[in-house]
Amino acid sequence: MQELAIERGTFAMMFLAFTAVAAWQRVTQTFGLGGTRVKARHSYVRQSFNLLFVTYLACVVFTIAEFFWVGRELDLIVSLFGLIVCLSGIALRNAAIRAMGEAWSFQIDLEKTKSIVRTGPYRYLRHPYYLAVFFELLGFALITNSYYACLLVIALQSPLLLWRIRVEERALQHRFGRVYQWYKRKLGNLPL
Repeated sequence: MQELAIERGTFAMMFLAFTAVAAWQRVTQTFGLGGTRVKARHSYVRQSFNLLFVTYLACVVFTIAEFFWVGRELDLIVSLFGLIVCLSGIALRNAAIRAMGEAWSFQIDLEKTKSIVRTGPYRYLRHPYYLAVFFELLGFALITNSYYACLLVIALQSPLLLWRIRVEERALQHRFGRVYQWYKRKLGNLPL
């Protein structure tokens, strides 16, 4: 059986092109067409987005730096698996944003939200957007076999995503009360 092989320079060019397209899509979605700019009333809500954004960028930059500086031999099976995980994360994120519609915002603001969204991925998960971000970053690091970056995603981004989920859960509980309790029980104990 012949091994999958690709020249490192070719892989680097394809990876950088993928990164540019993914970054453009992410930035325009978050700060452009899809993202609504809303003033959050509580500083910890603003801070949670700022921390997530900074650590997201740190994970991406660290992945790229590790790929170019460490120069480890690529395992294309790991790279393909990482691509599948990353693209799954992007698809899940897009589906979550579509399901939220006009109520979607990168801030936690439920003023526009008239009811709990239970369509799209929200039929199965309470917080698919955050799971998508985790998959996107972890997959991105796996594409380049950047194992230290994988550890960084798990150690740095995961706790912040769980914190953000807790903050959002409190806001949803406050806004929707028993209806949100029913929704939580229906989907199970996992916070995602």
